[in-house]
Amino acid sequence: MAETNSTSGQRTGTTNSRRSSATTRRTPSTSGQKAAATRKRNAASRSATTTKANVKRTATSAKTTASSASDATAAESKVIVTQVQQIAERAVLVPVGAGLLARDNLVSTVNGLATKFGTRAAAERELKRYERRGATARNRLVIWLVTSSSCCVVTDERTGTNVATRCCDGPFD
Repeated sequence: MAETNSTSGQRTGTTNSRRSSATTRRTPSTSGQKAAATRKRNAASRSATTTKANVKRTATSAKTTASSASDATAAESKVIVTQVQQIAERAVLVPVGAGLLARDNLVSTVNGLATKFGTRAAAERELKRYERRGATARNRLVIWLVTSSSCCVVTDERTGTNVATRCCDGPFD
């Protein structure tokens, strides 16, 4: 800007630094053209690099998605195979376990009887006791049925004992 003299109050060294852009145009210099071309090349290179990176990222993402989908399908089929295997195992193991449990119960019963009836005479004595008890229960049943009005007594002809009853108004009359 302009300076003012302190004693006289006049301006000294004033210059107009404004230029009209309409009147003067600059012609591009060679170095400016080179710089512009370099910027343009660099921008195109960056754009190409970005595009390549995007393509690579998309391809990688597609591979990852496909891989995870195939992994999920494989995992699901493994789960199904495991479930079928467990069902098949149970189908085999349940009867085997039941058979072994029945065998254990039978062995336990036989061992208990063997210790209870150590000799043949003891076993025969116990069997006679069971037979007497069964005959008593049968006789009580026959007496109860005879006293009821609609039933008849069935007698064993060989031994002459009452063995069972049947209803007289039933299908066997």
